[in-house]
Amino acid sequence: PTGEYDNTRLINLGANRWGAITEVGFSYPVGKWDFEGALAAWIFGDNDDFLGMRLQQNPLLVAKFHAIRTIRPGFWWALAAGYGHGGRTTVDGVPRNTTQSNWRLAFVMAYPIRLNQGVSLSIGSGGNFGAGTDFDTISVGYQYSWGGR
Repeated sequence: PTGEYDNTRLINLGANRWGAITEVGFSYPVGKWDFEGALAAWIFGDNDDFLGMRLQQNPLLVAKFHAIRTIRPGFWWALAAGYGHGGRTTVDGVPRNTTQSNWRLAFVMAYPIRLNQGVSLSIGSGGNFGAGTDFDTISVGYQYSWGGR
Protein backbone atom coordinates (compact mmCIF):
# COMPACT_ATOMS: atom_id res chain seq x y z
CA PRO A 1 0.00 0.00 0.00
CA THR A 2 1.12 3.53 -0.67
CA GLY A 3 0.05 6.83 0.80
CA GLU A 4 -0.75 7.85 4.33
CA TYR A 5 -3.08 5.59 6.34
CA ASP A 6 -4.69 6.30 9.73
CA ASN A 7 -6.98 3.54 11.00
CA THR A 8 -9.04 6.05 13.00
CA ARG A 9 -10.16 7.88 9.84
CA LEU A 10 -12.72 6.63 7.33
CA ILE A 11 -11.13 8.60 4.43
CA ASN A 12 -7.39 8.12 3.79
CA LEU A 13 -4.89 8.70 0.97
CA GLY A 14 -3.73 5.09 1.32
CA ALA A 15 -5.88 1.96 1.51
CA ASN A 16 -3.67 -0.29 3.70
CA ARG A 17 -4.15 -3.09 1.18
CA TRP A 18 -2.90 -4.12 -2.24
CA GLY A 19 -4.84 -4.33 -5.47
CA ALA A 20 -4.23 -5.78 -8.92
CA ILE A 21 -6.02 -5.68 -12.26
CA THR A 22 -5.73 -8.65 -14.59
CA GLU A 23 -6.98 -8.05 -18.12
CA VAL A 24 -7.08 -9.81 -21.47
CA GLY A 25 -8.23 -8.10 -24.65
CA PHE A 26 -8.50 -8.26 -28.39
CA SER A 27 -8.36 -5.88 -31.33
CA TYR A 28 -9.87 -6.64 -34.72
CA PRO A 29 -9.33 -4.19 -37.62
CA VAL A 30 -11.87 -4.00 -40.47
CA GLY A 31 -10.99 -1.32 -43.02
CA LYS A 32 -11.13 2.06 -41.26
CA TRP A 33 -12.75 0.46 -38.20
CA ASP A 34 -11.08 -1.14 -35.19
CA PHE A 35 -13.11 -3.23 -32.77
CA GLU A 36 -11.62 -3.78 -29.33
CA GLY A 37 -12.80 -5.66 -26.30
CA ALA A 38 -11.43 -6.69 -22.93
CA LEU A 39 -12.32 -8.75 -19.88
CA ALA A 40 -10.77 -7.81 -16.55
CA ALA A 41 -10.81 -8.77 -12.88
CA TRP A 42 -9.96 -6.19 -10.23
CA ILE A 43 -8.59 -8.12 -7.25
CA PHE A 44 -8.22 -6.59 -3.78
CA GLY A 45 -6.19 -7.57 -0.74
CA ASP A 46 -7.55 -7.31 2.80
CA ASN A 47 -7.26 -4.23 5.00
CA ASP A 48 -6.59 -5.76 8.41
CA ASP A 49 -6.86 -2.40 10.21
CA PHE A 50 -10.05 -0.78 8.84
CA LEU A 51 -11.30 1.33 11.77
CA GLY A 52 -9.99 -1.45 14.00
CA MET A 53 -11.71 -4.16 11.94
CA ARG A 54 -10.92 -6.32 8.89
CA LEU A 55 -12.19 -5.16 5.45
CA GLN A 56 -12.38 -7.73 2.64
CA GLN A 57 -13.60 -7.19 -0.93
CA ASN A 58 -14.66 -9.65 -3.63
CA PRO A 59 -13.23 -9.22 -7.15
CA LEU A 60 -14.86 -6.71 -9.51
CA LEU A 61 -15.37 -8.25 -12.97
CA VAL A 62 -15.34 -5.87 -15.95
CA ALA A 63 -16.15 -6.15 -19.68
CA LYS A 64 -15.32 -3.34 -22.15
CA PHE A 65 -15.96 -2.83 -25.86
CA HIS A 66 -14.83 -0.07 -28.27
CA ALA A 67 -15.71 0.62 -31.91
CA ILE A 68 -13.17 3.07 -33.36
CA ARG A 69 -13.48 4.80 -36.74
CA THR A 70 -10.34 6.33 -38.25
CA ILE A 71 -11.08 9.33 -40.47
CA ARG A 72 -7.40 9.95 -41.28
CA PRO A 73 -4.17 9.45 -39.31
CA GLY A 74 -4.59 11.07 -35.90
CA PHE A 75 -8.27 11.92 -36.47
CA TRP A 76 -10.71 9.35 -35.13
CA TRP A 77 -13.88 8.89 -33.14
CA ALA A 78 -15.08 5.99 -31.02
CA LEU A 79 -18.06 4.59 -29.18
CA ALA A 80 -17.26 2.76 -25.95
CA ALA A 81 -19.31 0.60 -23.60
CA GLY A 82 -18.42 -1.12 -20.38
CA TYR A 83 -20.00 -3.11 -17.57
CA GLY A 84 -18.67 -4.02 -14.14
CA HIS A 85 -20.14 -6.36 -11.53
CA GLY A 86 -19.01 -7.51 -8.09
CA GLY A 87 -16.75 -5.93 -5.50
CA ARG A 88 -18.96 -6.71 -2.48
CA THR A 89 -17.25 -5.90 0.81
CA THR A 90 -17.39 -7.53 4.22
CA VAL A 91 -16.30 -5.96 7.50
CA ASP A 92 -15.27 -8.42 10.21
CA GLY A 93 -17.10 -11.16 8.28
CA VAL A 94 -20.39 -9.22 8.01
CA PRO A 95 -21.44 -8.73 4.35
CA ARG A 96 -22.27 -5.15 3.33
CA ASN A 97 -24.67 -4.01 0.62
CA THR A 98 -21.85 -2.79 -1.66
CA THR A 99 -22.09 -5.05 -4.72
CA GLN A 100 -21.47 -2.94 -7.80
CA SER A 101 -23.39 -3.44 -11.04
CA ASN A 102 -22.43 -0.49 -13.22
CA TRP A 103 -22.53 0.38 -16.92
CA ARG A 104 -20.69 3.09 -18.88
CA LEU A 105 -21.25 4.53 -22.36
CA ALA A 106 -19.04 7.11 -24.06
CA PHE A 107 -18.32 8.96 -27.30
CA VAL A 108 -14.67 9.99 -27.80
CA MET A 109 -13.09 12.01 -30.60
CA ALA A 110 -9.45 12.99 -31.23
CA TYR A 111 -8.32 15.59 -33.77
CA PRO A 112 -4.71 16.48 -34.68
CA ILE A 113 -3.83 20.17 -34.78
CA ARG A 114 -0.14 19.63 -35.60
CA LEU A 115 2.13 16.64 -36.16
CA ASN A 116 2.82 16.27 -32.44
CA GLN A 117 -0.28 17.94 -30.95
CA GLY A 118 -3.96 17.16 -30.77
CA VAL A 119 -7.18 17.81 -28.93
CA SER A 120 -9.81 15.38 -27.74
CA LEU A 121 -13.42 15.42 -26.59
CA SER A 122 -15.16 12.80 -24.49
CA ILE A 123 -18.84 12.65 -23.55
CA GLY A 124 -19.94 9.85 -21.28
CA SER A 125 -22.69 8.54 -19.07
CA GLY A 126 -22.85 5.83 -16.46
CA GLY A 127 -25.41 4.21 -14.28
CA ASN A 128 -25.75 1.52 -11.69
CA PHE A 129 -28.03 -1.33 -10.76
CA GLY A 130 -26.51 -1.78 -7.29
CA ALA A 131 -24.20 0.29 -5.10
CA GLY A 132 -22.79 3.40 -6.73
CA THR A 133 -24.11 6.46 -8.47
CA ASP A 134 -25.28 7.58 -11.92
CA PHE A 135 -23.15 10.22 -13.65
CA ASP A 136 -22.60 12.18 -16.85
CA THR A 137 -19.19 13.50 -17.94
CA ILE A 138 -17.76 15.86 -20.53
CA SER A 139 -14.01 16.31 -20.88
CA VAL A 140 -11.73 18.16 -23.27
CA GLY A 141 -8.05 17.25 -23.56
CA TYR A 142 -4.86 18.49 -25.15
CA GLN A 143 -2.05 16.10 -26.12
CA TYR A 144 1.57 16.91 -26.86
CA SER A 145 3.89 14.13 -28.05
CA TRP A 146 7.68 14.10 -27.80
CA GLY A 147 9.89 11.94 -29.96
CA GLY A 148 9.30 10.20 -33.28
CA ARG A 149 6.17 9.69 -35.29
